[in-house]
Amino acid sequence: MPPVLGSLPALASRRAGGGRCLGNVGCPRSGKRPKPDTGEATVMANIREEQGEAAEGRSATPSLKEQRSESHAAQTYMAFLKDLEANAGVVRGLAEKAAQSVLCLLEQRLMDTEAKHLEAQLPRKVRDMLKRCPRHEGKVARKYKLEQFLAMVAEELDTTPNEAERLARAVFVTVRNHISEGEADDVMGQLPADLRSLWVPEA
Repeated sequence: MPPVLGSLPALASRRAGGGRCLGNVGCPRSGKRPKPDTGEATVMANIREEQGEAAEGRSATPSLKEQRSESHAAQTYMAFLKDLEANAGVVRGLAEKAAQSVLCLLEQRLMDTEAKHLEAQLPRKVRDMLKRCPRHEGKVARKYKLEQFLAMVAEELDTTPNEAERLARAVFVTVRNHISEGEADDVMGQLPADLRSLWVPEA
């Protein structure tokens, strides 16, 4: 005769009270595992959420930096053009054309290293604009005088030499306002006397 494990009332009591069971006797057969502690589950959920947000932040950071960089570049470029528009008394389109023509010719007159130093202090979008003009990087600077300089500006802007001189002065004044005094002196040191008179602001 098999041993008696316990009376039926005792087994029922174990089932009702959630007591420990022997083997499968007195154990619920639902197959469900006990629920984890809610405090621990919350902590783990927060950790997973923080890890997810951190991963999203890392992936979004380069894009955010690019947006801020582009916004700053646009602001400095607009400030440069507004300054030039005020100095030259012209509209935006002509201001951009004058800046590109005058600065491109100026850089061709400078040694390549000095041209790079000048560009480094200009707004980024001005540098981008200069990349589209024929600068002959790495070659010997072109030695032209004031009359030739103004004739080329006049031709590119489809205007007179007198108007070209006025626009060139406005561009140079604007550039000097956006670079250091030391860099302005370095540029002047590479210009012949007649072009220096155009680079130096009128008294």
